[in-house]
Amino acid sequence: MQLGERLQKIRSDNNLTQEELATLLHVTRQTVSNWEHEKSYPDLESLILISKHFNISVDMMLKEDSKMTNEIDRNIEWAKRLKIIPFIMGLCVWEFLVFEIFVDISLGLLISAIVLAIASFICSIMILKIERTALTVISAAVCFIGMAIILFIFAIMFIMGM
Repeated sequence: MQLGERLQKIRSDNNLTQEELATLLHVTRQTVSNWEHEKSYPDLESLILISKHFNISVDMMLKEDSKMTNEIDRNIEWAKRLKIIPFIMGLCVWEFLVFEIFVDISLGLLISAIVLAIASFICSIMILKIERTALTVISAAVCFIGMAIILFIFAIMFIMGM
């Protein structure tokens, strides 16, 4: 039985409407509907609340839903592959920064560095949502500091009227 079907059965066995279940789980009725129709899945906090309120193990709810477990496995695999990308991008930002400081400063190169810095920081944040390891935290920090310095240089150049 898929998780959506299981949630629908739990709700109907307890004579609850989607609205009542949503209130109990601190979500919207539309969210419960999406779970039941497998358009989305409950987060861990919601699964734990369901487990507590209806005396069913989280393990029991999840293990039999192969579609969901496959999706989670796929996300974990992508996270493993992508976690080095923000670090590499962050290093590129620092290369741009060093180049800007020690070589002739050009607006085009600085704008390229800003775009790369922002992209690398966004990638870092996305990876941090999936996995928080020392490497991903360092990557995010490197990207953020690099982005802040580059934006600071850009602001100074803008104020000085380069």
